[in-house]
Amino acid sequence: MQRPFSAGTQTVPPGGFVRLHAHAESEEVLHFIRGKGKAVVEGRDYPIEPGMTVFLGPQQSHTLINDGTEDLHWAWFFLPSGLETFFKAIGRQRSPGDDAPDAFERPENVSAIEASTGFSPVTPKRLG
Repeated sequence: MQRPFSAGTQTVPPGGFVRLHAHAESEEVLHFIRGKGKAVVEGRDYPIEPGMTVFLGPQQSHTLINDGTEDLHWAWFFLPSGLETFFKAIGRQRSPGDDAPDAFERPENVSAIEASTGFSPVTPKRLG
């Protein structure tokens, strides 16, 4: 690859979601491993289940919703890299095998963190 990319995994519990957002200049690929839910991309609903892959281009608004009964788990690939910087800045340190941290508030400077890691402001069209 000509540019650096980042990769990781993410898990959202039943009833949880990744809030509506977009990335200014980045491309994102999500590959779903476990659970069921829906992706809302540019206001349109797409069911997601294990084995499905979603490509998100720059400026495409999206949210991921776990409306299933088990954890929704996926692998993500982000080009160019940078998403890992966002998670480091807002999250809690974990090692493989650690329990998920208790719920916590986003930092007060989350907008500045988002701006510095390639997120774009989004006006919701429809959340599904």
